[in-house]
Amino acid sequence: MKKLTVLFIVCALPGLLAVSGCSDSIPEKGLVAYYPFDGNAKNVIGEGSRSVSRNITFVDGVSGRAAKFGGYGNVGYIVVPHNPSLTFGGQRSISMWVRVDGSYGQTGANCTGNRANHATQVLLAKSGDRVGFRLAAGTNKNGRVSLRSNVSGPGMSNNAIAGASGGSEVNIGEWFHVVYTFDKSGSYIYVNGKLIAHDKRPANLTESNGEKMYFGIQSGKGSCLPFWFPFNGALDNLRIYNRSLN
Repeated sequence: MKKLTVLFIVCALPGLLAVSGCSDSIPEKGLVAYYPFDGNAKNVIGEGSRSVSRNITFVDGVSGRAAKFGGYGNVGYIVVPHNPSLTFGGQRSISMWVRVDGSYGQTGANCTGNRANHATQVLLAKSGDRVGFRLAAGTNKNGRVSLRSNVSGPGMSNNAIAGASGGSEVNIGEWFHVVYTFDKSGSYIYVNGKLIAHDKRPANLTESNGEKMYFGIQSGKGSCLPFWFPFNGALDNLRIYNRSLN
């Protein structure tokens, strides 16, 4: 089993909606984008700092401030224009702290966009599931959080050619650390350092190249709605690497 050796301080404590004074260590090799969300949505290294945010607030996070997304009925999101540093090749990793604040979101069953319980909530997407990929959260009837990645095939299709999904022991309202990483051996999702999902199919993300990156929603490109699956929760210390963290 592949093990993640990135070290961090686990700050998720039952019943806490925000944790201050905690921090995670920062592997620097291959780091191409870093969004600390300390009062703004800027990438503080490299290219791609011209992000645009809509209806985002900033709250206490794991360290400093965090970006708060309102979810269904109060949709907030961040859009990052494409740039060369966000061209996804044969391997990438995304690291972030996440807090899911509720189970309700947008239905994926049809084009109504209606409210639904235990809905998919997108954390990050390069366009969406029809063009590119997404990393999303969900919840079950017991209030536990799950994670899922989805990678589209060639053309505008919502048929996944790769992806991974798994449940966790994290409850709604708790901060937790997520790493999504992929390379030729497949895609992996870790929660608080524990592998919860692995898909052996290589996750070719070249369909996402040239697409905008979104936090808090996914683009509706190629579908019947302008966007899908708004996130109700908070993100902190989001980092993107051009290598597989292992």
